[in-house]
Amino acid sequence: LEPISGTDGEMTTKGLEDLDARCAKYKKDGAQFAKWRCVHKLSATTPSVKALEEVAKVIIAYCIS
Repeated sequence: LEPISGTDGEMTTKGLEDLDARCAKYKKDGAQFAKWRCVHKLSATTPSVKALEEVAKVIIAYCIS
């Protein structure tokens, strides 16, 4: 996880940088599927719109990779 700047301690998932290579290795090792998870900080004021937008970008990047 890494912090989302300008938020109240909200985080985003990281690790998409080398996902293609890792998935190729996992498939070679027998994996049949993968899933990606994102974390939300839940409170009266979170998740913020900025955090929701960032998480949406991460999920979209995962889906098209």
